[in-house]
Amino acid sequence: MKYNVRLTTLAYMRGNITVDATDPAEAEKIAIQRIGDVEWQYDGVCDQPGQGPEVMEILGDLKPTLRDAAIDILAKEFPYVSRVNIEKSVFTPENDPGEWSPKSLLVVHLESGLPDVIVHHSTFDNWDRVEKALSKVWGKSVFFESINPAVTALWEG
Repeated sequence: MKYNVRLTTLAYMRGNITVDATDPAEAEKIAIQRIGDVEWQYDGVCDQPGQGPEVMEILGDLKPTLRDAAIDILAKEFPYVSRVNIEKSVFTPENDPGEWSPKSLLVVHLESGLPDVIVHHSTFDNWDRVEKALSKVWGKSVFFESINPAVTALWEG
């Protein structure tokens, strides 16, 4: 029987994989073997392939959503800023209304209550943890660079 296994990595990659198995437990084992040593959160098995999001037979099609990861990580590091405000503050460069940094990975507007590390030195450790977590998501080292006290950009390097 074919089972549709829903998976989410701890690095915010999401997708489904369809496997042939005799029962859900075997389907989970097969899916985990096929994905290698990436850390996955097991979200469950559906009896019918195609349930839920698009079935992804090729695991290489699973792509990290850096913006989603940044929002989650920023919300954990700065719990006094509402998640709604953080969501309104994190942009991909092509969607940044200020067009501050078109070649960066992300642009973060800080008027929402997120602190700027230059002005608020006490938040250095928080921003350092955010950079380290996003580096894991991205698969390469990333860093924030302040553009001004109200805008910072995330860069690879």
